Amino acid sequence: MREAAVLNLKQKGFKIKVIAPNYYNSNVIDNENYLITPFKENKISLVLQHIGTYNDYLDKWVELTFNYLKDKITRDDILFCTSGDEYGTIILGYKLKIEIGCKFIINHRDPLYKSKIYNQKLSIKKYNIPHVSREKLEKKLLKSADLIITSSSKYKTALEFKYPKLNNIINNNFGFIKEFKRTSQKIKKKEFEIIYGGNMGSSQSPEILAYAVKDLPNVKATFIGDYKKNKKLCSLKGRINLLDKMTHDKYLEYLNKNADSGFLSLTNDLSEYCVPSKLYDYINLELPILGYIKGQAKEIIIDNKFGYVGNNVEDLKNKIIKLSNPENYKIISSNIKKNKLIWSMDKKLDEIIKYLV
Repeated sequence: MREAAVLNLKQKGFKIKVIAPNYYNSNVIDNENYLITPFKENKISLVLQHIGTYNDYLDKWVELTFNYLKDKITRDDILFCTSGDEYGTIILGYKLKIEIGCKFIINHRDPLYKSKIYNQKLSIKKYNIPHVSREKLEKKLLKSADLIITSSSKYKTALEFKYPKLNNIINNNFGFIKEFKRTSQKIKKKEFEIIYGGNMGSSQSPEILAYAVKDLPNVKATFIGDYKKNKKLCSLKGRINLLDKMTHDKYLEYLNKNADSGFLSLTNDLSEYCVPSKLYDYINLELPILGYIKGQAKEIIIDNKFGYVGNNVEDLKNKIIKLSNPENYKIISSNIKKNKLIWSMDKKLDEIIKYLV
């Protein structure tokens, strides 16, 4: 998604240089398109972040990259700092903004790790270890930004509630990468096939779909990815279809040929404040969507009549029965096809162009 955003912005006339850590060796790679500076990833850096010695596990990389860039960046440059849930790129942008005075944009793909939303600290199970407060750091970084972009309207609302004096927060759903042309018809078959592709961890809990379909006649659930890491899925082998991870292009082609519906799930603390990219893949493929999710992703599915969202396994089962009804299915398919291009990355980036010029 990040690479696609860069390519789309270049097509819109922006000259872009990508700055990122080099995890593989100690070389600095500096050319017209990239600046890759060395960072040796280790668990100690993360521990130092958790106890407060480091602001972020990327602190050493930030220091090195800042010293390399401070005499090369100008006031006319724009720092477009994209973050998953880490602070490193944002801290780098902040330091360069203070030093040089250039425009500093925070582009949130996800809420910041261990930050608080409505006075509750967000956590991810695999990182569920004590962490010092990051509230002062977050406040300092956000206050210095010229623009803050979220990828979920729910996170935008949460930040506005937390920082009522900030009036520079916008939401931008990043959309699907490029339009997928439906050149082949789905294989005709008796079974209604629902496909999930992606991470198989506890944050996604895709086994919820398996439990919902295991006793439904003429319904098939297919899971694509590293399913061996999910013991619950593996225990249902024979009653569901399990396929190994595919390239993104092959995954889209498989969906195009086989899927009647795409499944979307997210169950951790972040679920209400994120919109998973696979939602946009399903829209791109004109696939009716079955969800087990909260937040704006749920709103997009329901408000646009792109599918159904279940609240528990039994409710999900009922929604599958409803979705597989030919009349309902035809209406939902038509809604997606009619509104598809609104959700392309090309269109969605136009919403933020005015802030970059």
